[in-house]
Amino acid sequence: MKTDDTRLRFWAKSKILPTLALIPFLSATINAGPQVSLPETEFNFGQMPMSSIVQHTFWIHSTGDDTVFIDTIITGCGCTTIPLERTFLPPGDSMRFTAEFDSKGFRGSVVKRPSFRLRGDTTSYGVKFYAYVVTRPQERSPLDVSPTFFDYSNITGEKTQKVVFGLKNTGDVDISLSIVDSPQDIIAIRIPDSLKVGQQGPGMISLLPDFQYRDFTTSLTIEVNNSDMYRVTIPLFRRTESADSTGPVNRANDSTQTTGP
Repeated sequence: MKTDDTRLRFWAKSKILPTLALIPFLSATINAGPQVSLPETEFNFGQMPMSSIVQHTFWIHSTGDDTVFIDTIITGCGCTTIPLERTFLPPGDSMRFTAEFDSKGFRGSVVKRPSFRLRGDTTSYGVKFYAYVVTRPQERSPLDVSPTFFDYSNITGEKTQKVVFGLKNTGDVDISLSIVDSPQDIIAIRIPDSLKVGQQGPGMISLLPDFQYRDFTTSLTIEVNNSDMYRVTIPLFRRTESADSTGPVNRANDSTQTTGP
């Protein structure tokens, strides 16, 4: 019996040890060469005004063992841009990129799928975002936001430190509110946690000091009742008479070749 136990242990080791030896090889194979991952690939803006620009920031992680070079950007139309900080990522590095959508000429449901390709790779890596473009965001929402956008073009300095806006529950049930996306490097924002039926409450936006005199285009998204079925996105911008006053430039049409290092 003892001899049988010895043989069984030997047999088990002879099977397991070669398998364990393969694990580092398989891991190295999986991450060999330039590889990327996107931890977030979808975002819902909810309801947004017509002829406005909204944004959401995604992240790219370089997960392979070689530098990633982004060679081609595909947006599908001039209404969408995904400008990049740079077109290369060393192994282990990360980079954020902002998907930007201009709703001019749109109404109703919109789905966009901007993407990019790596040098020498035909695979498309992309994100998807949704929006519902309306004349006034409260057309389909239990939340009335007033104003529906914020134009800081004629507001500078100390006046930007406190801008109050209105929020009203226009539905037939009490609602809770949360901020699901905001440009924390540009603004500080405060809204009520909840609103009873018919109740109005103030929200407050303050521009951070670095942006009290600078042009910018951004947006914030408020969620109702913790469900992405009821979201409202509010555009914020400043466009002065400077050289950059026309707002963001559409740098990518259907397909744009980038110039990496």
